[in-house]
Amino acid sequence: MIKKARFIALLLFSLGMTGHAQMMYFKEKSGTKIIFAIKDIRQLAFSGGNMMVNGHDGNPETFALTDIRYVNFTDLSTGDYPLENKKPEFLALFPNPVQDILTLNYNSLGEAIQFEVMTLDGKTVYRNIINIQAGTNQTDINITSLPKGIYLCRLIDGRVVLIHKFLKY
Repeated sequence: MIKKARFIALLLFSLGMTGHAQMMYFKEKSGTKIIFAIKDIRQLAFSGGNMMVNGHDGNPETFALTDIRYVNFTDLSTGDYPLENKKPEFLALFPNPVQDILTLNYNSLGEAIQFEVMTLDGKTVYRNIINIQAGTNQTDINITSLPKGIYLCRLIDGRVVLIHKFLKY
């Protein structure tokens, strides 16, 4: 579990560093939202089930991994997304990894989309038609009944097919 959390956090951190991200956002299960400027982080470390954020000021902050709901480089509360997502259609899934409720945020030019969740071997385990309006949409999908694992999310909007991976824990 800790190795997976370390890998996921390092992956998120590296993805954030390669994009336009200037901030690291994370939310605790209690609802507390914490924001770090990337330039102020000297080291991000994992030890004993904790995530430690060491700043250039020398003051480390420690957070229990079990208390963290998500870590992201996009402010999910404001819908502020990096420039590369400002396309006629895009799909963002969060939180990822997810436990119960997967939130889809997407732009669309159509009226209805088909949403599917598939296993890595291609078996469809969830399918739904979602009526939407043109522009930015957000939908919550309850995935509580799915077993733990890695899944593919497929969004079909007319001739556009978007696919993203997510982890259910």
